[in-house]
Amino acid sequence: MILVENSIEGFLKDIDGRTDNVHLSVAYTGTDNSVALEFVELVKKEFKVENVVCNLENPMKHWLELIECYPGINFVFDTKMAAFHQQLELLYSNEYRWLWQDGHIKHYHINDYAGGYMEWEKLRSLPPGTGNIDFKKFFSFINKINYSDTFTIEATAFNQNGEIDTDMLNRCFENVRHYLQENQ
Repeated sequence: MILVENSIEGFLKDIDGRTDNVHLSVAYTGTDNSVALEFVELVKKEFKVENVVCNLENPMKHWLELIECYPGINFVFDTKMAAFHQQLELLYSNEYRWLWQDGHIKHYHINDYAGGYMEWEKLRSLPPGTGNIDFKKFFSFINKINYSDTFTIEATAFNQNGEIDTDMLNRCFENVRHYLQENQ
């Protein structure tokens, strides 16, 4: 996580040329949202805002504010984060159809959640199919809207012995393949 403290110059100094990272997390502590867009222009990368956890309001409220200010903005939709805030169903609603109909969602983070509304102690990346999220419904929807961009499957890949759990990872991929094929 990189912390930005009110200036784009300080931010660029902090990242020290690391703008080619696949996933760059930024926390901005200032009040001027134009700094984030200035960063985009400077590094010429496609900027995507994720619906990360929020203890003030909720991610969708912030997305609505951002779309008002920056109509061309793009988003990463995280299934676990949406479930954490009980906002997963908004993805399927007519009120939020602009997210996918206008092509604002450019990437999905696929992981499960086994808690209720904002249960912080249960906030961890679970393999798809091991929590409460209805992935059959999710992937049916993804196919229905003809989404053809990218996904990231997020799951803790280590077993209790600290070894990479390849069986669990293979089950994740197999489950996602099954959901995708089932809804074609």
